[in-house]
Amino acid sequence: MENTATSQEILNKHLELSRSQSEQDFLECYREDSFLIMRSGVRRGIEGIRACYRQLNQELPNARYTYKAVVIEQDVGFLEWSADSDTHTVSDGADSYVLRDGYIRAQTIHYTLLPKSSLRSTAEPSAASITSDNSATPEAARIAGGVTRGPEVEIVVDGQPIQAFEGESVAAAILASGRRAFRTTTRLDEPRGMYCGIGVCFDCVMTIDGRLNVRTCQAPVRAGMRIESQRGDGKWRFES
Repeated sequence: MENTATSQEILNKHLELSRSQSEQDFLECYREDSFLIMRSGVRRGIEGIRACYRQLNQELPNARYTYKAVVIEQDVGFLEWSADSDTHTVSDGADSYVLRDGYIRAQTIHYTLLPKSSLRSTAEPSAASITSDNSATPEAARIAGGVTRGPEVEIVVDGQPIQAFEGESVAAAILASGRRAFRTTTRLDEPRGMYCGIGVCFDCVMTIDGRLNVRTCQAPVRAGMRIESQRGDGKWRFES
């Protein structure tokens, strides 16, 4: 109970400070060993998280946030949120937290920007989201600041060569290339992509170098990798 109460206090403090629209307040509950995972990659330390904060403010200027659900179990927290800003709205915000030693040790963040313009009905891609151009460079959908990357390499996804950075997750590289779907479900053949980003949900599994069901969010990029989408658990590869 003590750990749960402490986690509740940490998250409550962070959410309250986040409403102030102050960068310093937002960063108060993070430390240098904190990291944040989003679809474009991992942001580490205060400077990496600061870059994410500034990006969010650019995408959602003067935003008014609504916290729809907050759930905490031991040192893990979950937040469901929405936002209404001058230019965009968010209806599907979902963050998860690891809360330890009085601060946010780790966090994932997901949201989709919806433009307020009546002339557009689809979500406008953000700097954190993937691009729709499969020929995009590996920098096109990534934050430039606060991140140290490995050398640029080439990997092959379903026969299509894409550029990536050695050491980043395969999922991040694929999303940055402009692709959302990694596999399809067995029964309904529906597309699935990266969801949790921490290796728990298994929605992002693909076949890598002949090995089935590899969690792409946990697999680091290596030069020359050959990656294939798969249906369900991949057993279809062995069917006649």
